[in-house]
Amino acid sequence: MGNNCCVPNQNNGPSQIGYSFLNKNNQDLTKTANQNNPNFLAPPDQNQQGTKVSQLSSLRSLSSQQNKAHQEKHPFDDYQKLANLGSGAYGEVSLVRKKKDGKLYAMKVVKKEKVALNRKMVEATLLEQKILKKSKHPFIVKLSQSFQTEGKLYIIMEYMANGDLYSVLQKVKRFDENTARFIFAEVILGLQYLHEEQNTMYRDLKPENILIGEDCHIKLSDFGLAKQFVNKEDKENAFLGTPQYLAPEIVLQKPYDKNIDLWTLGILLFELLSGKPPFGSGKNLMKDIIINKPAFPSYFSANAVDLIKKLLQNIGSKRLGSNNFAELKSHPFFEKIDWDKIFRKELESLLKQYISKKPDRAYREKTIIESPRAANKKPMYNFPEFTYNPNSLLIGDDLEKN
Repeated sequence: MGNNCCVPNQNNGPSQIGYSFLNKNNQDLTKTANQNNPNFLAPPDQNQQGTKVSQLSSLRSLSSQQNKAHQEKHPFDDYQKLANLGSGAYGEVSLVRKKKDGKLYAMKVVKKEKVALNRKMVEATLLEQKILKKSKHPFIVKLSQSFQTEGKLYIIMEYMANGDLYSVLQKVKRFDENTARFIFAEVILGLQYLHEEQNTMYRDLKPENILIGEDCHIKLSDFGLAKQFVNKEDKENAFLGTPQYLAPEIVLQKPYDKNIDLWTLGILLFELLSGKPPFGSGKNLMKDIIINKPAFPSYFSANAVDLIKKLLQNIGSKRLGSNNFAELKSHPFFEKIDWDKIFRKELESLLKQYISKKPDRAYREKTIIESPRAANKKPMYNFPEFTYNPNSLLIGDDLEKN
């Protein structure tokens, strides 16, 4: 084609790569080529071509949006998912590894659409994050980070490598009194902090929510049922809790306060010592709680029986510790306990003898991905002051804007 040159065809639109052939006089040779070559395909009809261009442009726009979403940086991109730790009606908890330093964490993910339409669920979710964020107590699980996307809430907590107390109790059947006392003392200090420093009722104390760290010391977790009171006289009336741990006032649907946690302490100590709670799980459970006549095994010490009885009082204000935790901690059952050493974790945990060393496990890492929300779905509720990152200079609402 000697004197001919090749330039982009301006008529083919942005979605196609086409060319016209021009001679040195800038005459279009496409038409001539078409006339001389019966196999040469004529240019498409303009209306048909415009439709194709429009379709291809739409596809390119969608592809561009998907690429942008894929390339957009999310806080969860800092973590790799390793395994599922548990799941519930509102979300799941996963074991994750932080890419930057390789540390392990527990990531709780809650779907906004599951809680956003229920005001009490919103309050409970925000309170759980608030409790974790504020706490620096040695027997409360620590919050590392929290953030939200359009559809989900993420809470990153320290990973408790030895699981929950219930699993250990199921294996060993029951703890000796010294071990039970040691565990119980750490639980009391955690609960005291919630009551006195955060003015919060736990409402879900049970072995499943007592986690065991790598050092075999315990920490309280899962504050989804917690309730914060403004005044000392405040009461709650929701029928919430684990059936075997319900206090009589909840069963009778009477207003109640933080003293229900003292009842659950009595149930917990009984279960640590015997391997099961004092009131069964049958159809007479609620009746048995109200009658409140537990059968104490013969191997329970006199001090253990006396303490449990003083905690399992039907009237909340008569339970040991209802005035202050000092009266509870001074009970003869704790005669051998040095509360300051317990708080500072200066003593080796007696739980250690029951924790078997787990072999190192290899995990197949998975990228954390969120499915894009449908364009026709309404924007989800934004949880105020939920975002928390102690390593950032921005906190609270400032982070929500970024």
